[in-house]
Amino acid sequence: MPDVANNITASDFLTDGHIWRPALYRGEILDIGTKIAADYWLLHIGASYAVTDNMTISGRIENLTDKDDEEIFSYGTRGHTGSVAVDWRF
Repeated sequence: MPDVANNITASDFLTDGHIWRPALYRGEILDIGTKIAADYWLLHIGASYAVTDNMTISGRIENLTDKDDEEIFSYGTRGHTGSVAVDWRF
């Protein structure tokens, strides 16, 4: 476990939607033997919009800055990733 790990999210609630912007920090961590995985920040953004009372569309982009981080020493993670969803309630 890292000595320091934090998560902060700023959110805006709009008339028919929601925008969120999480920032995640993980401090450096001793991983294998004396190998250190460096500390890093990750920034994401997501939004949702109520198209009707029964339908919401949403999307999210993770790792906005395309940070090349390592959760485990010498094992990189994906760069930008994203998702889009439609929630239909009936």
